[in-house]
Amino acid sequence: MNGKLKIAFALILFSAPFFFFGCVDLPGKLVAPNWNVEFSIPIVNRTYSLSDILRQQKYISIVPTSPSKNIYLLESDNYSLDIGLANFIKVTSPTSLNNQQIPVLNGNNDSTFVKYLPIPDSAEIDSAKFIDGSFSFNFDNPNPFPVNLFLQIPAIRTPDGSVFTDSVQLAPNQNYSKNYSFANDTYQITPSQIAAGKRDCVQLLVNASSSALTASVVTADFYSSDFLFSYIRGYLPTETLGSESESFDLNTSDIQQYRDKLTFKNVELNLSGQYLSSVNDPFDIGINNLNIIGTRNDGSTFYLTDKSGNRDFSFTTQNGSFNELFDSTNSNITDFLSFLPDKVSIKADYIMN
Repeated sequence: MNGKLKIAFALILFSAPFFFFGCVDLPGKLVAPNWNVEFSIPIVNRTYSLSDILRQQKYISIVPTSPSKNIYLLESDNYSLDIGLANFIKVTSPTSLNNQQIPVLNGNNDSTFVKYLPIPDSAEIDSAKFIDGSFSFNFDNPNPFPVNLFLQIPAIRTPDGSVFTDSVQLAPNQNYSKNYSFANDTYQITPSQIAAGKRDCVQLLVNASSSALTASVVTADFYSSDFLFSYIRGYLPTETLGSESESFDLNTSDIQQYRDKLTFKNVELNLSGQYLSSVNDPFDIGINNLNIIGTRNDGSTFYLTDKSGNRDFSFTTQNGSFNELFDSTNSNITDFLSFLPDKVSIKADYIMN
């Protein structure tokens, strides 16, 4: 370390006997020489321990591992990315089943016809609870006589526990339309639907009957969209949950004087995460383009990268958690920490399925 030192030297003379041979003229007064000179020279050559340099504080601690070794520990607060996963457990694309011909049966015939309305985005649902979901249908009776219509969705249970049903007597040459929200309803796939291999559809049972003996049909259209779930078991398509970031500040005021002068060795960064869920078997979440960014108050930044210089890391949770260790063999963590940032930020994209 170089320092600038102002030094004054004074020569002190002690009295002592003098022996002279021959003649000599002595000065009447002795004056001690004096120097007052600025030097820029190394004044120390020593090794500093971490405890000499760093003061233990909220995010910085020094952990002794032996009489001669210490560990520099940089910690963040535990932070939670509250990204409201329930709001992203959704399938929003509209699907429809149009111009379905439903035979009108004799009033004594209670046979039903099975129709399958595709679930938006080809999702497959075994069980679920809806936050919302749009369902609508339209029946058109082109006949000159009234028709009794009955619709049931066996997999849908209303909040009171009953199966979703709707029925109406449709007048001659009239149509009947209805919009319905699945909000707060539950879904449980039926054995017959499983046997039919229709996990990606909503099963509809339709019956049209009349006392007239003339063979005829009614026409039906079904439509659904914007399924939003608070709970689901099954398969949902890959869904981007958005980009989220979080930062924490480091109190580096005590060590800023050592910036660009120190290099740490044997540095490790342990990055771990856990998805907290009320269910026993949480689905896995992908973490893409994860950036760890060190920022100084002057605006300069430094990214954690792997050995190839890539700063975008990707992980997948296993059983709801992940853990990754960065050290000098797989990253630039040594240079990252030696940068001594004032703030560390974590930013990532979150992917479901």
